[in-house]
Amino acid sequence: GTAHKNEQKQYGGQGTELTGEGVKEVENSARELTMLKVSLQTVLCSPVTQCESTGQIVASYLGLSSFVDSRLKPINLGILDGRSEDDIRAAYPDVADQMKKWREGILEIQDLQIPGAEDCQSFYQRGMKIIGELDRSQKSVLIVGTRSLLVLLTNVLLRRRPVKGGNYREIPWPPAAYSVFVKSGDWFTIDKSISSPYVQ
Repeated sequence: GTAHKNEQKQYGGQGTELTGEGVKEVENSARELTMLKVSLQTVLCSPVTQCESTGQIVASYLGLSSFVDSRLKPINLGILDGRSEDDIRAAYPDVADQMKKWREGILEIQDLQIPGAEDCQSFYQRGMKIIGELDRSQKSVLIVGTRSLLVLLTNVLLRRRPVKGGNYREIPWPPAAYSVFVKSGDWFTIDKSISSPYVQ
């Protein structure tokens, strides 16, 4: 759901609480999830404030427990982390232009050059490890994550890679949206009938 950091156009950081509107967005999505034919066993959250709050709300609607999972931490954005879009544009205009192109889906992730940021290959390997561990656990889980974490996991699940031509790009996740992936053979496919269309 929309958090105060979204209204402030802040990159990364420790997160902030949901706004009043953000709480309503999460509650609406949680009600939708209760009506879907999806069997979930637990809710795992990125260790940032808005994700923890979102996870608690969703879990209460689904009658599940919510857990903060350190594996789901967002990407370290280096010099951008915790700073506003306006601040970055004033201090680092070249990086701000790169981020704008990334958000517009023009750049692939390996084209982003952010000083001090987590390496995109390392971040991708982290995503692969998360998916592998969740697969081996054989549990059906709901992941409540930051934008960077959800974009990572979705690109991994869609077999996009952080190499030139690998098509690992931004995915415009709106607040409180969701997508459902199901195991199909040795990998996963998106269930388009109950997933938000922007991921497809």
